Amino acid sequence: MDRRRLRQWLCSSGSSFRDWRNALRQVIGLLREPAVVSSQPISLQIEPIVRCNFACTMCHSPERSRAHPAPLSLDRYRAILDQFPHVRFLTLQGVGEPLLNPELTAMIREAKRRRIAIGLFTNGSLLTPDISAAFADIPLDWLNVSLDGATAATFEQIRLGGRFDQVVQNLRECLRIRGRRQAPVIGLWCVASRANLGELPALVELAGELGVDRVTVQEMHAWGDPVWRERLVGERISGSDPAFHAAAQQARRAAQHRRVRLDIRPATGSAPARRSCQWPWKSTYVTVEGFVTPCCMQGSDPAILNFGNLTDASFAEIWNSDGYQQFRRQLRGPTPPPICQGCPGYHHR
Repeated sequence: MDRRRLRQWLCSSGSSFRDWRNALRQVIGLLREPAVVSSQPISLQIEPIVRCNFACTMCHSPERSRAHPAPLSLDRYRAILDQFPHVRFLTLQGVGEPLLNPELTAMIREAKRRRIAIGLFTNGSLLTPDISAAFADIPLDWLNVSLDGATAATFEQIRLGGRFDQVVQNLRECLRIRGRRQAPVIGLWCVASRANLGELPALVELAGELGVDRVTVQEMHAWGDPVWRERLVGERISGSDPAFHAAAQQARRAAQHRRVRLDIRPATGSAPARRSCQWPWKSTYVTVEGFVTPCCMQGSDPAILNFGNLTDASFAEIWNSDGYQQFRRQLRGPTPPPICQGCPGYHHR
């Protein structure tokens, strides 16, 4: 959650006493981490579609454990938002490519109508000038483009079905259309692996040359699936690995030189790791089918874990259900839930 944006929202003329009370309850809840949460989420993630036009090597393809449901409809999207009256930060993302949902721009406009700051993740292949212009005019608040390499050879080895030159050109045009406007904030998102580790500094250089606002690098994750975790053993690289540390240091120097904001998750170093994830107390993730799961990192497959479906129960009932309470207790304990083990968002240094 962007704390600066949260402060701006709370201080705006449109925020109500209930908004302030909910925000205060959330702050207290994050300090105490109780099993039963008295506040409602201020941030939310919704999956707009499962289908994708890429077959990325590190992606837990929905074909392995999920059927291909229809894209989330605008009416269903509105019904979901109705259950989250205090949400002010919304991200559209999932295992699919959001730009394949034909009602995506209408969803963005609906969120803005409700005074919700909204952004999305995309692989960039469908980011046409018309879509970029719509994003700038609405405006979309943030746009993260996945770019797992600084060269065509590396990118296309990882993002099967993608064309590096096309994505870079689409991104360049998007930045040109945005011009001097402050929104959307545009970032590159890279999943670090042994295949692209050596290109992290060059990726930051490319970001600086393009003029993007930030670069985020995260460790690869296994989507809460032990079978998939085993399959990724050869490509995964930990933030504690000396090679990761060396590449991160070079990338930081490039970011400083290019004046690009760089966020590496988890941060590298020798300090002991600690849990930083507080998702079950402040936010949640809703799949295209309406399942409520803990987060996008590990819970985007409802067959692995879900706490209920919004077609069968209200979110208020699901939020403090027995399953959610048990999950929160386990997350606070010495042994995290199985779905969280190995998650790059679980430990920061």
